[in-house]
Amino acid sequence: MKIKERIVNKLNYKLSCKIKLLERVEFYKKLFTENDLVFDIGANHGNRVDPFLKIGAKVIAIEPNPKLAKKLEKKYGDKIDVVQKAIGEKDGVINLYINNTDALSTTSKEFIEKAKLTNRFGELSNQFNQTVEVEMVSIDKLFNKFGYPIFMKIDTEGLEYIILKTLKNNKVSGLSFEFAIPETLDEVILSIEHLNDIGYKQFNIVFGESTTFISNKNMFFLDLINLIKQLPEMSWGDIYAFNK
Repeated sequence: MKIKERIVNKLNYKLSCKIKLLERVEFYKKLFTENDLVFDIGANHGNRVDPFLKIGAKVIAIEPNPKLAKKLEKKYGDKIDVVQKAIGEKDGVINLYINNTDALSTTSKEFIEKAKLTNRFGELSNQFNQTVEVEMVSIDKLFNKFGYPIFMKIDTEGLEYIILKTLKNNKVSGLSFEFAIPETLDEVILSIEHLNDIGYKQFNIVFGESTTFISNKNMFFLDLINLIKQLPEMSWGDIYAFNK
């Protein structure tokens, strides 16, 4: 590739990243405002931390991967609090299976096996080449230390239900959690039912990396469950739940 083409491609990539950042800022501004406390569980490289900070939120970034946690601390400094831990049902130590692509790393061996069966990640499904022990804490520990956030994003590659089922109330005003169909279909339905039981009555969906809800109006949990059951295989995105 010629030098000129490389420069053009790099500029186009930077422009697309800037546009995506602006889109995310506008999207999340509808969910929380300046000085609100937000949790980013599964912060990875910080692609949600950036819009959260642009809005002026107080960000707690939870990332168990030691390498990524250090990168977050170096990138953001004292602008955020980084918690280098996995979130689970109880305090302890758990294995983190690190993929060659950081975004796929997970503590869920079951999710890895399911993804292999569906070939969701192609060759990457067999590239969990490193395992490290990481500290695991309950979500209550975070609430006790930092307080209840206005918004909480959960993206943990198959561990979403494990985290959500430990929620005892709806003090977090709004939250999102990643879903992958068919791998986590049963867990998604259980998550929605549990959230409804503890007081989350409004739901919506964003597919893939979109910043647009599929419905202009939030839906009730039964409507969402019926929709989830009708989704084609290999669907993925984020489900949003609100306590009002």
